[in-house]
Amino acid sequence: MKKIVFIAAVALAAAACSKTYSVGPDSQKSVGFSSWNDVMTKADKSAFVANDEIEVYGYKHNDGADIATVFNDVDVKYDGANWTYSPIRFWDRNFSHYTFFGVYPKDKLNSGDYAQNGLFATGDFTYDGASEQLLIAKKTTVAKANFGQTVNLTFKHLASKVDIKVKKHTEILDVKLTVNSISVNDIQTKGSFTVSSYDGSNNPVGSWAVASSPVKNDNTVAPYKNATAVEIAAGANTPADLIIGLIAMPQTMATGTGAQTITINYTLTTGVAPNLDSVNYTKTFEIGAFDKTNPDPSDKNNTTPFISAWEPGVHYTYYITINADNKITFSADIEDWADATVIEGHHYIFQ
Repeated sequence: MKKIVFIAAVALAAAACSKTYSVGPDSQKSVGFSSWNDVMTKADKSAFVANDEIEVYGYKHNDGADIATVFNDVDVKYDGANWTYSPIRFWDRNFSHYTFFGVYPKDKLNSGDYAQNGLFATGDFTYDGASEQLLIAKKTTVAKANFGQTVNLTFKHLASKVDIKVKKHTEILDVKLTVNSISVNDIQTKGSFTVSSYDGSNNPVGSWAVASSPVKNDNTVAPYKNATAVEIAAGANTPADLIIGLIAMPQTMATGTGAQTITINYTLTTGVAPNLDSVNYTKTFEIGAFDKTNPDPSDKNNTTPFISAWEPGVHYTYYITINADNKITFSADIEDWADATVIEGHHYIFQ
């Protein structure tokens, strides 16, 4: 098989949240919260549900001066309709701003002084491939004109989401393709995350570190393995899903020994029943060998730029395009009549 692999990386942009506030005179209104995160699908944390709890940190200040902590590791719980915490804090109009930070779920952080900077550091934890383990809110600053309004915390995905699909090269369009199994191998699943800053859009910026005692995925079970046959019929070529919605810890793609790889077992079937011929193949290749270039309409080897890492909050869709290098083909021609020479081409009979 000549592997043709294509990747599309779609950065998940945070949707803008517009709010219109009215200024009220009541300085004793409590500080309340609402929260949401980018909606994705299936196993992703697409929305908060009853009994979810976030940890909130924050401080009040006068344009960055006169800083005083207000929230320091406060559990805020969702009951399905509202976010509640105790004891209640009230807005203080002696200050010009409040700044808030948040993390989900609670109890993921190492001990630290986060209330006035949001530079969270987690301990090691493990991804199971199916569910998200960590979300961090954008830094949220509320001006005095908006005191009394609900504080909206927008959470960002800190994992990577991976889909793997398969299709046929146009040269084997008339062949039936059956993917018997596929697995992803040597994926790092245990590590920690540290926030180093917040960017100009108030998104958390940080880095993942693999655990000192690394743990890699079990490639014999779902969601890292799909052993259910997936078929693309002869004449058809709509890309088929192999692994969808894999939630992974962001990581750098290694090469050589220990590299993250994909193993695919598939069958190519030609002919018309009952005269069928099937050949089975197994191929393993590095995930870091996928590039950003669409291989269609012509065959090609993968070239730079490659996807060298899974980044936080990014959804990757990999396309594996199957071709057959060793397809046996025939052509035929008929050699022309040989020219007869004068001596050999004329024969005489004398009577």
